[in-house]
Amino acid sequence: MNTTKAPPPNSVSKKGPPAKPTVKSLPPKNKEKLRPKKTFSVSSWNSDGEGKRVGIVADSGLGKTTLASTAPTPVFVGLDEGGREIKNPFTGEDLKYIAGVEDYYDVKQVMKDHSLFKDYETVVVDTVTMVESVSIPWIVENIKTEKGATVENIIAYGYNKGFRHVYDTFASFLRSDCDSLIHAGKNVILIGQSTQARVANAAGEDFIRDDVRLQHQKEWSNLAQFNEWADHILRIRYVDMIVDDKKVSGTTERGIFFKPELHYFAKSRTIKLDGDYIPYESPEDNTLWDILFPDTAEIPF
Repeated sequence: MNTTKAPPPNSVSKKGPPAKPTVKSLPPKNKEKLRPKKTFSVSSWNSDGEGKRVGIVADSGLGKTTLASTAPTPVFVGLDEGGREIKNPFTGEDLKYIAGVEDYYDVKQVMKDHSLFKDYETVVVDTVTMVESVSIPWIVENIKTEKGATVENIIAYGYNKGFRHVYDTFASFLRSDCDSLIHAGKNVILIGQSTQARVANAAGEDFIRDDVRLQHQKEWSNLAQFNEWADHILRIRYVDMIVDDKKVSGTTERGIFFKPELHYFAKSRTIKLDGDYIPYESPEDNTLWDILFPDTAEIPF
């Protein structure tokens, strides 16, 4: 016999009504900064009216500064004092340079003052290796840590953070300072010292090649930025150097190499020649600039 009692009429459950679901509020969206609407159009993509981006890389003493001195009407931003001993091969005169450039503050100020270059076609930075070096004290003086603290050296930012600041500062130098001159019609030549750099190889073991001496961390490589930025990276090296049984032989004939090899980096977006190099037989050899600037029948000095 079933003895279960029926609930009294109009009884109410002790649990009460179900709770309303909790709705989490979404974080406020960042408002897009409005700016005047631009009008876009399709046009021809070329470098008309702009200068050329050129890197010259070599070991010390192979003629980087001398080669740059024969480019179209050059003026030097000289951080490397080696240029003070170089004479123009055609005139025998001292090179023209911006006096008083000593640190990265000066570099930034000079590169933005286009009036300094109004009488010159080419701005030569000698060397880009030194630009990176002098940027480090500037970073320490001007960039604080994430917590707003000042530091005494680049390592004090923390693991990899100092390298990131060096990378970002160099990016600004290339994409803002140098490119502003490029867009104003000036050629920019960045001279770089050579070193050996390790190249990551996804297909096998990493290897070593000759490259420009700049910061080369995996995530923050100024070397890679330099190689990507330039239209031409021209490497001066000996033409017929042979190494046998750890002994080197050959002549001192030099060439300007413009194609990459596994053991060194070079490139050109426009030089289409057979062979791997352009002869550089003497300081007066102007073959390279005749090729890059065919409209310049005679280099004015």
